[in-house]
Amino acid sequence: MTTASVSIPAGWYSVAGTNDVRWWDGRGFREVTLVDGAPRYRFAWGLPAGNYLLGAVIVLVFGVVSLFVGDSLRGGGWLVLLVAALIAVGFGVVGVLAMKTLRLPPPTGEPVRADAVQPLPGAAEPGPIAPGWYAGPARDKPRWWTGAQWTDYLVYAGVPYPARGQDERVRRQSRRVALGAAGIFVASVVGAVIAGVSGAVGVAIVLSAIAVIALAVAIGLRLGERRAMRPFIRPLLPPAGPPIA
Repeated sequence: MTTASVSIPAGWYSVAGTNDVRWWDGRGFREVTLVDGAPRYRFAWGLPAGNYLLGAVIVLVFGVVSLFVGDSLRGGGWLVLLVAALIAVGFGVVGVLAMKTLRLPPPTGEPVRADAVQPLPGAAEPGPIAPGWYAGPARDKPRWWTGAQWTDYLVYAGVPYPARGQDERVRRQSRRVALGAAGIFVASVVGAVIAGVSGAVGVAIVLSAIAVIALAVAIGLRLGERRAMRPFIRPLLPPAGPPIA
């Protein structure tokens, strides 16, 4: 695993020149800080390239829709593109912040010990099952087993990551986005009806499409919330299979 191939093991370290205690995954600092002994996740998305790509896709999709409806938008196409561009800028800002975090210099001191987030990945205890990374509730995200107990650390996107606090973050984020999507759905339906009555067929088509997408997002998030939180639940039983190399 990643922790075996680096000179600085994964853990909580102070960031030089700041008061932050951040999670070091063995290759770089992540967007997770330790506040009052508990992990706090600062960003919803930690991969800058993904943010830029998603922002570009949003602008592209809205732009293509505007081109297809043509003059019937009566100027509304520019407003659609402006909203899409603002959303894309938001993703870009998050990406820049995440990139800044990943480029922080490596830690130079000893890891910070916080009892609430022990034991760390790599910790070993005597037990009938050897320490290692084993499949947890989500088999594609291995969790560290010390030999006697499961830790709160799993392999996420190829690096060790603290799972504690992630379930609540995912639940809160999912509900906020679902609520926002539901609001967009209602507003789009009302706007589509008004546009249709006033004869702005192009605007009505665009708003109807947005309403369908927003409704699908809201329903999908609510249905997928339990599945999304599975990786962050600590298993109740010891590992049943061999360690994952």
